[in-house]
Amino acid sequence: LLDAHREAVGVRYGQNLSVPNVDEYGVEDKETLLNGRRKSIKVISSHNAEKEVLESPRRRSLCVTPATQSLPARVWSKVQTAFNIYANLLDVWSRPRNGTTYHSLDGLRAWAVLWVLAIHCILRLGTSVDPTYLQWKVITNGDLGVDIFFVLSGFLIGDILLREFESSKKVNFTRFLSRRWLRIFPAYIITIVLTIFLGSIDRVRQGCIQFWWTNLLLVNNFVGPLLIGDLPSGPLSCVSQTWSIAVEFQFYLLSPFIILLITYPFSCFQRERQRSIHEYLVETKTIEQYEHYFRCFLLCLIGSVPFIIQGCIFAQHSAAAQLPKWFYDDVYVKFYTRYFPYMVGMFVAYQHRYLKANMDNPKTLALYVNGVYFHDLEPASVRNLRWLTHTFFLALWGLVSYYGAGLQINLSDPSQFMSTWNVVLNFLARPALALSLGYFIYMMLTSRARLLRQILSSRFWLPFAKTSYSAYLLQFLWIDQIVIWFTGSDTLLQLPAAVFGVLYCIVSFAVTFLSAIVMYVFVERPLMQLR
Repeated sequence: LLDAHREAVGVRYGQNLSVPNVDEYGVEDKETLLNGRRKSIKVISSHNAEKEVLESPRRRSLCVTPATQSLPARVWSKVQTAFNIYANLLDVWSRPRNGTTYHSLDGLRAWAVLWVLAIHCILRLGTSVDPTYLQWKVITNGDLGVDIFFVLSGFLIGDILLREFESSKKVNFTRFLSRRWLRIFPAYIITIVLTIFLGSIDRVRQGCIQFWWTNLLLVNNFVGPLLIGDLPSGPLSCVSQTWSIAVEFQFYLLSPFIILLITYPFSCFQRERQRSIHEYLVETKTIEQYEHYFRCFLLCLIGSVPFIIQGCIFAQHSAAAQLPKWFYDDVYVKFYTRYFPYMVGMFVAYQHRYLKANMDNPKTLALYVNGVYFHDLEPASVRNLRWLTHTFFLALWGLVSYYGAGLQINLSDPSQFMSTWNVVLNFLARPALALSLGYFIYMMLTSRARLLRQILSSRFWLPFAKTSYSAYLLQFLWIDQIVIWFTGSDTLLQLPAAVFGVLYCIVSFAVTFLSAIVMYVFVERPLMQLR
């Protein structure tokens, strides 16, 4: 209907109203056209047939712009729309209505940023007030929240690239990287500037003044003071938590090669497919399944590389009996030891897209609908198997959240760092969390794990998820300042330790997310619309 309207009237849809002469468009209801309101517009086509164009209240208003409108006017109109403060503020609590949004991921993103902020609050309390705060077991394992971010990033980036390849049979990696750059850098640069001028720790400000360029080049996980700096003196890392942003952007550079691997037409399978068509030896669908299994095997092979690299690094420091700065510098912040969760996310995206594209296969349909591969099982057996896997991965998630990924934070006895139990946790905890998270993401995508999907899809998580990036950037700007205010107050120091810690975390969370909303409304959201 809109195509017929455009052909008959010769106007553009979805742009601002600027009509010098309405009569030339042949529209009867001129008042409605000029006001752009929700009304019926009767259009006289070239065949003198009346067509009624109705606008849905949930879509953008129908406006008309002549083809001769100047480029600066269109640009200015788009800038005005992007920097609409009221609309951007409402967007913090609203969800897009397109079909490519996965609402259940909002809860995971919100949980991840809240977990990371909690561990950083506890760390500041443990080093500034009372080390007993570091005994809050689950909260002090909040560094695992970064791995949740990596899994979500891998899934979303993989889904975007695979969706683009399915529609156009190619992926514009230059456009993809430029959009990622525009998404990351505006708020990032503002955070660095705020840290230089408003930071409460001199060594952090010194690190930003000297090594700001490593942040802008996204190599601050390889160059500079890295995560904990050259203790006990010297500059500290500039906006230290942004090592994960550098790692994530390095993931983006790897993504084109992964997509090429997933979509590459292997010649051996192509020959077998042609041979099966001519000689009727093997069904074509069977060959496609073998090709799918082979690609999954390659993805798993790439994902196993971090274990080998991490094992080699640990072998070099097997006799270490000091604060493991080498662990943070050589393992914790490096791309080549942290990309397994990202690969899990991309694998889930690939599996999801593959199953949706091959629903005519009974085994694939069973895997998509039931969550299990065995399509010939009885319904009761399918339910039992699904609940068994749910229980296993949920228990795995809980155990990893409790035990963490090793004694990385509070080391009263640094020699324990290389104990057998701690090394096992360092090797297996993060992959186990990534696998369990990937499993539940897949289950929620296929309409399983309904209770978990309902909880994570709640609108309660939406503001935290929308502002998670800004909150992650701005957290230390406020956490460091608020701990100075709290420790300087004799009244607050007289409170019980638990009350003091909870009050400090609540204030830090509130101030951080309020500033994150401001950053989202004035920086993030406008530039996301302009890009």
